Amino acid sequence: MRSQKRPDVPGPLLPAAIRQAGSCLSRGSVVGHQSAAGDDKHAEATALNQLGAVNRRLGSYYESREHHTRALKMHREIGDRFGEATALHGLGVLGWRSGRYSEARDNLDAALLIYQEIGDRSGEGRAQHSLGVVCRRLGRLGDAAEHYRASLEIQREIGDRIGEAHTLNNLGLVHVRLGHYDDASDHFNQALAIYRELDDRVGEAVALTNVGLAYQTR
Repeated sequence: MRSQKRPDVPGPLLPAAIRQAGSCLSRGSVVGHQSAAGDDKHAEATALNQLGAVNRRLGSYYESREHHTRALKMHREIGDRFGEATALHGLGVLGWRSGRYSEARDNLDAALLIYQEIGDRSGEGRAQHSLGVVCRRLGRLGDAAEHYRASLEIQREIGDRIGEAHTLNNLGLVHVRLGHYDDASDHFNQALAIYRELDDRVGEAVALTNVGLAYQTR
């Protein structure tokens, strides 16, 4: 059982997200053409990151990579560290979803470092979680558990309940592969309780399936 993917943009909101990002991109391009070189390109770069996330969610990986790469270049040009980290994280997630794990690890490590430097705990938690995914897929289960625990600590600190549930679920999958079935069940049941608290029916179904997985593989 693969872990539940955490959507970049909820499915029903994708058309609106595309329109909004496209509108921002158009406005940013106009500003870029009308202003002197070096003026603020923040809106355009942000829209590119949004389009990268939307295309990644749709499975359009080539377009996603193009958008995130352009956004990364622009954010670096204007010195926007948060935007740079967002683009790097987007490229990192794209990397592991397309099986380019070395590239994913490099981009996620770079994103994590920036998030830590600027004190963005939410971004740091997301980057740690994504690094956990990469390590789990590579079979580096000890490293995966370490990243997931770091993510979990941050998510609990900042009150990110849905992130906490996703991380508990993925940490449970690591314990299944390690043969730690009691620990796996504990994590799945914690995730299940949060999904029910949030009325997340899809998450609840995934957690229930994984509770069964931990029981069956004993």
